[in-house]
Amino acid sequence: MVFGDISGQLRKWQNEARSRRIADAPDRALRLGPDSVVRWTHVLRDAALQVEPGALPCDYQPWIEAIGEAGLKHGFVPHPQDRAPQTSIASRLRNFIEDVSMPAWPEPRRDLIEFALVVLDSDVMLFRSGYAKRHLLKRLKQAPLTGSDIARLDVMLRRAVTNGTGLEEYRAWCKLAAHLTAEGHLGDLPAWLYPQAQGAYLNYAMADGCLAQRFHAAGLSDAQLRLLVGGFIRPPKHAIAWPNFSQVVATGGTIDSPEQRIKRNAWRMLDQILRRIPDLERHLAAMPE
Repeated sequence: MVFGDISGQLRKWQNEARSRRIADAPDRALRLGPDSVVRWTHVLRDAALQVEPGALPCDYQPWIEAIGEAGLKHGFVPHPQDRAPQTSIASRLRNFIEDVSMPAWPEPRRDLIEFALVVLDSDVMLFRSGYAKRHLLKRLKQAPLTGSDIARLDVMLRRAVTNGTGLEEYRAWCKLAAHLTAEGHLGDLPAWLYPQAQGAYLNYAMADGCLAQRFHAAGLSDAQLRLLVGGFIRPPKHAIAWPNFSQVVATGGTIDSPEQRIKRNAWRMLDQILRRIPDLERHLAAMPE
């Protein structure tokens, strides 16, 4: 395949995936029947109450055990050939979450919205669950949410800032925050994010096209811009401390500290909001500290 064919090949794959989804729609509607959605919602709620965090951030075993026990309680019978019933039930839930997360929902059903909110609120940790949560966030962005739904998401958005998530999932949280704010919701969120983001170290290691343009528009010298890039092998040791783009500072080895991770999380979410509502930045900057 030559480079000129890439866009055409991507369109071909997208069309093939769309055709598969259309063909699967009747069967998927049966798989996502209200009874199944409600049962799995109960399983996940019960599992979230009893799960104990693992030793590592991506330790799936506590969730597998908790989901297995909750699944048995709610009548999910292991298959006769299953050697590990708990793992089997957790795998079935993981597959169900992925099925719900795919585009598009059969209709804007309350049970699917509630299931998605429970998945996100419980922050279930299973294989590929981060990808599924990213897609669930997109489904919620397209769904008719109530005030109660948005209030629950507001809490989850702030938790994502302070606790962190996987990068792709976090980008989806940021896009949802920007969408809801632009729609007139989450009025207090930008004001909460702004002081959290103060002093966030930013350089080319975390820059997209928009941030790179801000660096160049700030009037920094070539030498200062080179400091923001760093070397080919070692990571950059300099950054600007947001929102001051006019000065490059030495990070002193703290660029990956827990405090800085929270600051950059807050900046990333606020940056997505400000891209949708540029005039908001002047209002936030004028607020008393």
